[in-house]
Amino acid sequence: EAEHTTLQRNQTSGLKVSGGLTNGKEADLTKADVVYVTSNEDVISIEEGKLIAHQAGAAEVFVQVTLNGLTVESNILRIEVTTSIDSIKQLIEGYEDTKNIDLPLSSQLKNSLNQASHQLKIGDKQQAIKKMNDFLKHLNNEAMSKFISAEEKQVLNEDANALIKIWEQHRQ
Repeated sequence: EAEHTTLQRNQTSGLKVSGGLTNGKEADLTKADVVYVTSNEDVISIEEGKLIAHQAGAAEVFVQVTLNGLTVESNILRIEVTTSIDSIKQLIEGYEDTKNIDLPLSSQLKNSLNQASHQLKIGDKQQAIKKMNDFLKHLNNEAMSKFISAEEKQVLNEDANALIKIWEQHRQ
C-alpha cells in the first residue's frame, strides 16, 4: 500500500507491506525477505521502503515477500509522476540556490512560467501552451547555455515537455 499514487519529481511516498496467513491472521514480516520492484527506474525508484519520484511518467511497483521459504508477490500499484508550473518553479529555485542556473536565464524562465500560469487561470490553455513553448525557447537558446548546467537543462526540458503534453491531452 502506498501513501500516494501520484507524485511530483523528487517527491517521496512511503510503502506499507503487510500480508495475511492462510489462517486469516496477519503475517509477522519482520523476519521476511522483502524485495521492491519497479517497472521503470527512470520514473520511480524504491529505497528502504520509500518511493522516490524522478521524471514524469508512470511505473508499476510491487513487492516480493519471502517468509519461511514461501515467496509471494503483492498487488501491483500504478504510480504516476506528474509535473506542474509550481514544481518547475521549485526546481529553478533549487538550481539557483546551488548555482546551477543563473541570471538572466532564470528570470526569463520564471517569467514564462508566470505567464503560463496566468493563462491557465483565465482559462486559455492554448496560450498557456504557447508560453511553455516560449519557456523551452529560452531554455534551449544557445546564447543562454552558459547560464545553466546540462543536467538541469535536461530536467527542465523533460518537465516542460511533459506539462505541455498533459495540457494538450486535456485541452477540451
